[in-house]
Amino acid sequence: MPRQRVQPERPERPSQIVAERPARLDLGRDAPKRRGRHVAERRRDELGARRPIRREAPPLVRPPDHVNHANALNILGNGLGDLTVRRFEEAVQVYEADLAHTQRYQGDNIQALIATRNNIAGCLCDLGRNEEALPLLRDTYAESRDAFGTENETTFFAADALSVAMLESGEYAECAQFLRDNGLIDAVTRSLGADNECTFALRRTYARVLYSGEEPPLRDLRQAVEILEEVSRMSSRVLGPRNPRTLRSEKFLGEARGMLASAEQQPVPARPRRNKTES
Repeated sequence: MPRQRVQPERPERPSQIVAERPARLDLGRDAPKRRGRHVAERRRDELGARRPIRREAPPLVRPPDHVNHANALNILGNGLGDLTVRRFEEAVQVYEADLAHTQRYQGDNIQALIATRNNIAGCLCDLGRNEEALPLLRDTYAESRDAFGTENETTFFAADALSVAMLESGEYAECAQFLRDNGLIDAVTRSLGADNECTFALRRTYARVLYSGEEPPLRDLRQAVEILEEVSRMSSRVLGPRNPRTLRSEKFLGEARGMLASAEQQPVPARPRRNKTES
């Protein structure tokens, strides 16, 4: 229960003090002067009784030690799991310690639990251990959707992590169906905007799905190139041209352009002619 701030007591204002009016006496010619002196003296006494109230600043409140410990673990794990550092094995160990710590001291913090499990699964995917990551990511996405709704940033990041794991596992059709059935591309653009990092991630994943698999159709290859061109351009403007995520978008764009060029160079098979005698 939050603390209630106790307001210091204040003395009543002079206008709020009701003094008993003395009986009017007939004091002759000096009565108006004496009455004025009496009112002035009483006013001075009342003002003198008011003392300035010293307001002390509230003491600085430090977060509990377990909160500082959890923040430190999260920062360390993010640093180890960064795309420029790529120490994913150590990041998994740190995130697992962070998850155990959060479950012990902040078991009701659903967002922190989901984010930490999502980070663990992301590192597992980067290590190529998609079979371990997929069940964890499916549970994480379901929990996030139930807790925060379908159009929440935490849910969108969980959806992208799940779709990437499905893509890396070769489940191209399942990944495309997951993104389309849930309307994730339109939802993230509508909720977070076209220049949001989460929007970049989901659109980049969808483009990878379009040009992955065996012999994707030309229309899918062209759409993938268009999406990645736009994502690379916007990511360079928002995140910077040397940002790891911008560089990944440009890498996938090169792959999509190469596949499109190969597909366009292949001759189109001629349709067999039908004889006039065939019905």
